[in-house]
Amino acid sequence: MNQDSDLGREEQSSVLRDRILSVSHDKLDSYVRSGSTTFESVAKETLARPGKHLRTLVAVGWGLYRDSSDLLEGLVKAALGIELIHEGSLVHDDVFDQSQYRRGQAAIHHQFGLRTANNFGLYLIARGISMLCETQDKYSFRLELPQINQLVSSQLMETLPPCTTFEQQRHRMEQVTDGKTGVLFRLASVLGAKVALADGASSDDTERAERFGRIIGRAYQIRDDIADFHEESMEGAYCGSDLAAGNWNWPALYWAEMASEWRDAVERVKACRDNPQGAQRLANEIRASGALLRAEQALEEQLQAAAEIAKQIPLSPGRELLRQFVSRMKLA
Repeated sequence: MNQDSDLGREEQSSVLRDRILSVSHDKLDSYVRSGSTTFESVAKETLARPGKHLRTLVAVGWGLYRDSSDLLEGLVKAALGIELIHEGSLVHDDVFDQSQYRRGQAAIHHQFGLRTANNFGLYLIARGISMLCETQDKYSFRLELPQINQLVSSQLMETLPPCTTFEQQRHRMEQVTDGKTGVLFRLASVLGAKVALADGASSDDTERAERFGRIIGRAYQIRDDIADFHEESMEGAYCGSDLAAGNWNWPALYWAEMASEWRDAVERVKACRDNPQGAQRLANEIRASGALLRAEQALEEQLQAAAEIAKQIPLSPGRELLRQFVSRMKLA
């Protein structure tokens, strides 16, 4: 009986997830197309390859405290501002990282040039912030929007030369992860909790939502870094492509921690820049060292912590959505 009940909740949650994604994609498409015609071509290209809208799922998870179509629609629309900011940040992220691909296709700056990519990214971010301001006015609450500045500062921090010690580098990577990846997950979680409270939810889950978003942000980045050590990538990348771009990631950091000398590890990573073959050799060494296993364990720890926070929410469609969200982030 309990097993049947669990399967029933899993199926309902999957149906809810698919519905949220459908509505979110439609709203994003409609909102972007209704804007300025200046970026019509680049907007069409971006919308043709939609993202996963994970931040929308998180926002709805924290806000859907009761079964209500109106509340669901409101939460998806409220989260649209975050999706716009995220899409704009990806355009700029690809420029900074000199990425050739995004979602299996050529990156925007490769197709339309740096000037157009930069302006389009700013356009999306500006519209996203404007939409979040409208959401705040509608529900009469305030978000910590200045924290969006962390997206920029963290991106710039990532381009700095490695720190002089392992401990400093680890601290920097935590800052970059929390700012570059975690900030929008935190904003989405808190947004959902605040919309629920404004709608009449009996408990204020804002603090728990903020902690959940921070943890999920770290878990997502670790998971993404682990994927860089797989032979195939949806982004058209290859094993060790982060290293070839001159970027540190979490498995590389764990490998460096086990190395005899920090400076030697720094030089090994530095030598991989613009050197795909050397990057792949070091990636294979990192995998063989056990560092990848440590990254996988760190991911599992983060996901367990996120699941424990989600369990503290009263039983609701949103809680089940969050439970499934965390489960889907586990490695196959």
